[in-house]
Amino acid sequence: GPRFSGAVFTLQLVAPVIFLVGLGHLFGMQLLIPGGFEKQYLFATLLGMGISLLLNLLLIRAFQDKGAAVTLLITEGVVSFTAYFFVIKKMQLRMHWHLAWKAFAASLLFIPVALWLRTTSAPVIPGLFTAIIVSIALYFITQFFVFKNPLLKAMISWL
Repeated sequence: GPRFSGAVFTLQLVAPVIFLVGLGHLFGMQLLIPGGFEKQYLFATLLGMGISLLLNLLLIRAFQDKGAAVTLLITEGVVSFTAYFFVIKKMQLRMHWHLAWKAFAASLLFIPVALWLRTTSAPVIPGLFTAIIVSIALYFITQFFVFKNPLLKAMISWL
């Protein structure tokens, strides 16, 4: 309700943290640790902890919740970037950024679906399921027909 309107900006600040935590988990828990690079992931985590402590001490008193939100965003970014750095350096793993950009471009189609859903008077749960199904379909259709994703084509031919 209106009593929580002051929290909107803080939540907008921390929204990218969801993405950063996912990247950090991918690089750390899915690549570094199984690859035997626990020390490097520990370093990334401890670096994040140190930065978090320092920035929280500096920013919370002056900026309250916004200072904590900025600290969280910076900290998760540092942890994710550091883990990514070690993945590149230690594992000689090369990211196929063109595939990532194609995935990002295909996911932009979710925005019109969400905007369309707001114009309907559909109940929340059925509307959510409709948006999910339509978004998944649009994503795969775009990947298959527009970007001609070789991984998706191989999966479909395997079926």
